[in-house]
Amino acid sequence: ADYLKLLGEEAPHMKKHYEFASIASSKIRKGIVDLILPLVDSLGLNEVEMVALLKDIGQTEVAAAIEGQDSIEAVLRGVEVLMEHTGLKRVHLHDLGYYLCLVKEGFVSPEATRSGLLLAATLAAARSAAGTIEDKSEIEGGLDIPLSTRGLEKFHALAEHLKAGEEFFQTGTTKYGPYDLAFLPTKVVPKPVLTVGLGDIISSSSFIIGTL
Repeated sequence: ADYLKLLGEEAPHMKKHYEFASIASSKIRKGIVDLILPLVDSLGLNEVEMVALLKDIGQTEVAAAIEGQDSIEAVLRGVEVLMEHTGLKRVHLHDLGYYLCLVKEGFVSPEATRSGLLLAATLAAARSAAGTIEDKSEIEGGLDIPLSTRGLEKFHALAEHLKAGEEFFQTGTTKYGPYDLAFLPTKVVPKPVLTVGLGDIISSSSFIIGTL
């Protein structure tokens, strides 16, 4: 936290992202919420990690809804609650089959957020399928991986929940209160060659491109 404070003073223009990981200790997780997240702009995590954080901040009903319903509506509410509690400008939930990203209006454009998610999905698919992404042709191979059926189902459910029109299906972005919401059904490789480090690839690429 001290280092991040110093970094913020020396480079106030720099956007900072915290990528969550599986942490067994609730005390350490709570420490991250209280001491680290106020000093960064963005958070990346999966559904399991989000449920743990929600429980740590006392949002047990929201966490239980996510665990018990497996609904995109409950997941969206969880992301929203985390943003309200932490004051973060961006939360990127990456789960099997889809990405959901909430961004405070004015932080970056919805188009930039979408571009970051699209790149992340392509990189992740290419890396899973080939085991490496060393050149452009290998990255482009990710484009041939089909979209996740689960992700598409969540997309339709979210559109119905938000009462979003056709434009949401065309752009993957819409307004949601004080936030810009971006949703992307991702590409899931049935028999991946390599999955180690996949979350880092997803979050780093989507953050770097999505916050330009």
